[in-house]
Amino acid sequence: MAAGPMADAILAMSKANSDAAHATASMSGSAMPAGIAVSHNAAGIRFDWQEPGSEGRYNVTGALRSRGVTLQSLGCPQYPGASMGREKVMLASVPGRQPFVVTVYSRSAPTGFEPGVYEVDADFSGNVPDMRALQAGRYPGGGGRAFAVDPTGWVAECPDPE
Repeated sequence: MAAGPMADAILAMSKANSDAAHATASMSGSAMPAGIAVSHNAAGIRFDWQEPGSEGRYNVTGALRSRGVTLQSLGCPQYPGASMGREKVMLASVPGRQPFVVTVYSRSAPTGFEPGVYEVDADFSGNVPDMRALQAGRYPGGGGRAFAVDPTGWVAECPDPE
């Protein structure tokens, strides 16, 4: 399924220079794919999707890249099992705009009754976490993923989670 509307909303927020009210107004005509919950906070925007027994069906990193966004890995938590999902924290750069942080977490349903999960957090505050902040869970969407299982470590580079 297309992640384009999520990427477009992220780019609208980045253009609005953290003005969530302005960006929300500019996105009012944007339709999100079915099942996507959108929430805003002072620093940015968050997208959540879950479906029992499903695999991930979105690729926001690909949609952002196709729109000219450069994504640089800041770090990736390593979870103790593949069924815990994959997560990547990235610095996003768009010409003419302040860089922002995007975190993507994806987890296919390990069984038919557990949910597949896809979460995207974009933070436009200008705060870019270093490795110590990442390890402490201080990043957009940080902490509480993988069903409250702490990462076993962090690496600087990893494949995209989709």
